[in-house]
Amino acid sequence: MYTNSIFNKIVSFLFISLPISLIFGPFFTDLTVVIIGIYALLNYKKIKFSNVPNFFIIIFFIFYFYILINSLLSTNKLLSLESSLFYFRYFFFILGGIILINSDQKLLPYFFIILISISLLLSLHSLYLFFFNQTYIDLCFENSEMCRISSLFNEELIMGSYLARIMPLIILSLSIYLKNKYKNIIIFFSILLLILTCLISGERNSFILSLVSGFLLIINYKKNLKILFSAFFTILLISTIFIITNDAIKNRLIDQTFDESFTSEKIIIISPVYNDLYLNAITLFFEKPLQGHGPKTFREICKKNKDLYPSGCSTHPHNLYLQLLSETGIIGTSFIFIFLIFCSYKFIINLFYYKSQLLLTKNYLYIAVMVNLFPLASSGNFFNNWLSCIYFLPLIFLWGINNKSINHYANA
Repeated sequence: MYTNSIFNKIVSFLFISLPISLIFGPFFTDLTVVIIGIYALLNYKKIKFSNVPNFFIIIFFIFYFYILINSLLSTNKLLSLESSLFYFRYFFFILGGIILINSDQKLLPYFFIILISISLLLSLHSLYLFFFNQTYIDLCFENSEMCRISSLFNEELIMGSYLARIMPLIILSLSIYLKNKYKNIIIFFSILLLILTCLISGERNSFILSLVSGFLLIINYKKNLKILFSAFFTILLISTIFIITNDAIKNRLIDQTFDESFTSEKIIIISPVYNDLYLNAITLFFEKPLQGHGPKTFREICKKNKDLYPSGCSTHPHNLYLQLLSETGIIGTSFIFIFLIFCSYKFIINLFYYKSQLLLTKNYLYIAVMVNLFPLASSGNFFNNWLSCIYFLPLIFLWGINNKSINHYANA
């Protein structure tokens, strides 16, 4: 019993520390995912499958067995199995997270406190670097490619992606716990701060994702059209002023993007590199449109088209759906796309037809899924441990938070 108690405390600590683990990279993130999954298996008696919709359970395991078989049929089985063989761990990660937040109602507030604190630290540190760090300022003037702020992520230029993808969780926590008369103002400025941080990170994709996330969050929070458009217009105006008045940001986000996309010869997608990656992925998809070439195999099969697309080879094609189409075909991609449609449908239904606090709270989590699976955005490797954790994390709260917990947190 004593050993179990220690293990439970370790797992609880790892869960609430996830926002920090994500900063330290894939190893610590995946270690946390695995341990929480093991916790779920050890506490199988506490598992309530009724918390998780049958629709998701069916679609997850069909997808899992599909990519597993697909790996076994691929030309590079060992490489492909690295991504597919243990993919089931994310399902038990969800179950373990649900058990944790339902077993100890203190965990959710602790998780959100750490999440808000880390996000605030990243934002303030990034703003300090942007305005007051002379080394960064000098690098920006020398080369716009160097105008990338990563804060605590150091050499990993994913700080903007991190904030853009967890923004709905941050706003969810503020909507639950803030009770003073300045709640609306605090939430608005939090969205603004996160968007501006994504902007100065120099990550074009993250800035777009943050705008999509901010727009959906404002819609969910206030359905009054005047307030909605005023708030979002203000955010766009301030972001535009930031871009126009700062040459480094303007060069990185506007001038460089325009120069790379519109050459004298032809119009290309985002940049020459992305253009080749996307076209190569599409070419590979048409070779095996139904089943694809196998998970994680793009990095190998892309080499055969190197003469046609000189910059079209990487570990992944930098777009979630193009990667899935080239590696898992229409069949594999359809599972993810159907889940995106399902969450989008639930978001719209909850927004316009239901008034309960629980359903509006769940909408923040549907927004997280919609932002993570946004089709038009560039992305990291779909099977990457770090990114997969961010994909599945909102589902813990989506199916773990109920009316009882909402009332408990609201009255805490």
